[in-house]
Amino acid sequence: MDDQEITHIQQLWSDIQEKQSAINAIVDSHTQYSQYLEDGVVSVDTVKKTLLNESQSINMIKDISDIEHPAHYNIGTIEAIDVIMDWGLDFCLGNVVKYVCRSVYHDRNGQGNRKDLEKAAYYLKLLLDGND
Repeated sequence: MDDQEITHIQQLWSDIQEKQSAINAIVDSHTQYSQYLEDGVVSVDTVKKTLLNESQSINMIKDISDIEHPAHYNIGTIEAIDVIMDWGLDFCLGNVVKYVCRSVYHDRNGQGNRKDLEKAAYYLKLLLDGND
């Protein structure tokens, strides 16, 4: 395993720990509200509102993860963006790499990869025609 792979794994581990901390805080809060509810300190409506807010927080954590590390660009240990940035690819060539990576994901998941490959071909054609 090279340094880039180690760094990538460390970054993913850090992201996981961050998200786990947020989830642990929500679980602790649920435990606390359960006790308050049993003791009659808070109303059922208050607990419902809190659970709804926390549920939205969990969805935000997932959404952030989907934005920062979408599955269709994250096959194996290297994301498309890491290759594009590390190799200093320009816009068109970066898009070729990006869409080829997406095509592998979509193909493996039975979603069909034709559109991704057509997009990659479009950007490759721009490069070949000298329109980058």
